[in-house]
Amino acid sequence: MRNSRPYLIPRPLRRRFMALFTLCTVLGFLTGSWLAQAFSVPLLELLKHFASAQNSPLSGVFGIALVILVSNVIAGMCLGIGQWLILRPYVRNRWWIVATGIGWTINRLALEGIDEIRQLMWGNTAIGGTAFLLFSLSTAILVPLAFIGLGLAQWLILRKFVQRVWLWIFLPSLATWLAGLVLALPVVLLVQIAETLGVASAVGSQLAVVPALAFGFLASAFLCTRRRKRGYFQ
Repeated sequence: MRNSRPYLIPRPLRRRFMALFTLCTVLGFLTGSWLAQAFSVPLLELLKHFASAQNSPLSGVFGIALVILVSNVIAGMCLGIGQWLILRPYVRNRWWIVATGIGWTINRLALEGIDEIRQLMWGNTAIGGTAFLLFSLSTAILVPLAFIGLGLAQWLILRKFVQRVWLWIFLPSLATWLAGLVLALPVVLLVQIAETLGVASAVGSQLAVVPALAFGFLASAFLCTRRRKRGYFQ
């Protein structure tokens, strides 16, 4: 039976929607990353000052964990705001911003856990050999899986408005995996050069834009193929 429901994104608007959604996803990611870094250091200093004055444990591990949590929520909500600015004519629910903030935080915490596990198992593995191969395989499998949290959180909002949207849960993971696949060899070579020049952290932060670009493009293209649900409401 043919589906008579209208598409979420009308055909004449699809190219514009895809371009703007991809752009705002990247801009939201960059803004969130910058704000998270800008707020984390002053917030940590404030917690240390408060903890020393009040004899509180906030200056220790708990304080650092709180700063990490807040900075990731800020970064995620900035990403959500960027996407929602383009998505709001079609998905009129401000909880998208909150859901994205929560999902992004889950992603980042999962990535921190994965990184700790990899460091314990393989440490700083040099390029070449079996250990490096295992390290690379674990990265290719586990890192994309960590991004399911973002897809799941956003899916909880989208499912109220869009038909057959469950694949959205895996879109952030797919975007991360594809970005890693395309950039695998160039990244290894570029990071080696950057480490030699002492600018590895700066290069790494710039390369992090690529998964955001891939996610924005894949997500916008996917939404263009989806249809609205009955009872489409605000």
